[in-house]
Amino acid sequence: MPDPVDPQAPPRPPNAAWSWRWPLQLLAVLLVAGAVFWPLLGDSGFSFSEGPRVLPGWEMARHGDWLMPHLFGQPYLRKPPGMPWAIGLFSMALGESEFSARAVSALAMTIGAVLAWLFARRWFGDPWGLVAGIGFSLTPLFWYPGRSAEIEALHALFSLLAMLTATEVLAPLQRPRPAAAAAWSGALALSITAMAIVKGPAGMPCLAGVMAGVCITTRSRRPLFNPYFWAGLLTGALLIAGFAWALLVRVRALPELPVTQSLEQFLWKPGKVLEVIFLLPLFLLAALPCAAGLLLVLPRPPGGRQKTPRDTVGRSLAWTVIATLLLYTIIGVSKNRYAMPIATILPLVLAYGHARLHDRLLPPKVLRVARLLLMDRPVLWLGAMLIGSSVLLIANNHRRATVTTGQFAGERLADFLPDGAEVWADDLLDNRPEIGYYAQLRAAELGKTLIVRWMPHGKNNLGDNPMPPPGVYLALLESGKDEDPVAELDRYRAAGVMDRLEEVGQDFAHKFIFRMYRVLPYPARFAESLPDNPPS
Repeated sequence: MPDPVDPQAPPRPPNAAWSWRWPLQLLAVLLVAGAVFWPLLGDSGFSFSEGPRVLPGWEMARHGDWLMPHLFGQPYLRKPPGMPWAIGLFSMALGESEFSARAVSALAMTIGAVLAWLFARRWFGDPWGLVAGIGFSLTPLFWYPGRSAEIEALHALFSLLAMLTATEVLAPLQRPRPAAAAAWSGALALSITAMAIVKGPAGMPCLAGVMAGVCITTRSRRPLFNPYFWAGLLTGALLIAGFAWALLVRVRALPELPVTQSLEQFLWKPGKVLEVIFLLPLFLLAALPCAAGLLLVLPRPPGGRQKTPRDTVGRSLAWTVIATLLLYTIIGVSKNRYAMPIATILPLVLAYGHARLHDRLLPPKVLRVARLLLMDRPVLWLGAMLIGSSVLLIANNHRRATVTTGQFAGERLADFLPDGAEVWADDLLDNRPEIGYYAQLRAAELGKTLIVRWMPHGKNNLGDNPMPPPGVYLALLESGKDEDPVAELDRYRAAGVMDRLEEVGQDFAHKFIFRMYRVLPYPARFAESLPDNPPS
């Protein structure tokens, strides 16, 4: 019997537990994804940045304007319309609800787990697909995004597909026929287009990481000149340019510019330097246990036994992760969730690492460390992660239902305001638009009519927008915006208009405190300067 840590020992047959037939493997992957991402999706109100994704999508489905998102009457292009499109389509099939909105992300993560299983089987062998598919769903970094109506899960899915197809083009297991290579190139183009329509250029560092990873592994610059890769990239760029042109034409036809967001807000900032520096180690911790696969893949095998195309693909994926994380650090990304796309590759790295561990293609010291960490017993830690995800699911769902949602603030607002009231707001709806949605929903239940308008203004003064007409209610944010040192209420005080406002109450949603004011009739001293038809 060979020494269990002998690097020259022949490969062993896979454990029967990982060698189920593919239908059983697929069923296991789907069951684990279903247990992690789908329960209790509709049991809490919207919170954090779910509102800006959900409400424009529902507005699109209601009115049929699928090119320009709107949020409470305001053209809204903080992000491309990919996520609102998906949410709007789901609402047409399942209705407008928290479940239908979050089902987009749950389905994206479920498909991601299936893709991880499928490509791991293709590249590393039948039994290791199950490690990748189940490991994908049990990565803690995916648990909240996969259960929310935010943008990260759908973007991560298309980023994963782009990286998988790029790897297939740059490091194929065997020389492909021209038709097959062209098909992979076309899939790459569509993946890049979908990735950009969901979240702009945020996932492009992953493609640069794939190129770097293949070049590092092969010790060659030849992948840089792969014509099928560049054909896919160019086709994707042309499709994106066509979409951007159509959107620009639509923007030019608007009476006012849409609300947008600069990429600079997500990159290097004073005060975020430490977060950027520690992005890589903190990211790897958040991506455990799949990130532990790097320990099994990056060390070169003893005796020069890494010669197969499988090894080239596996090590290329590992170096793709490292290169992309370094690139994210260089450009100043500071939050784990912004780097989430590259985490989708880690389950495949883990699968290849287990294949190497099983075949003893690791230095003896690495083998001992891996076995000390029980990495040769994936059932144990995958089971532990499944239990942990269940506990965290319940805890996070309770917190979202009781603490972070703006649902209760919106319902209290509707209970307080009279029938026919009109509310203007800027920072409140910019940060927590679900307050306006739940206020209108509650008002409808009470038989009231409630109008909510988002009226953006300048940051240092009231900008071009007029004060609301008399009788309109104005919601002003008092605190809670970390990125803006000047509170909205302070800007109104500095503008000298508080004598026209009567405070009628205050409320809060999570960390956001806001005050409600009713606009008073114009003072007599202003009457002569008013236009004949005051703005409404």
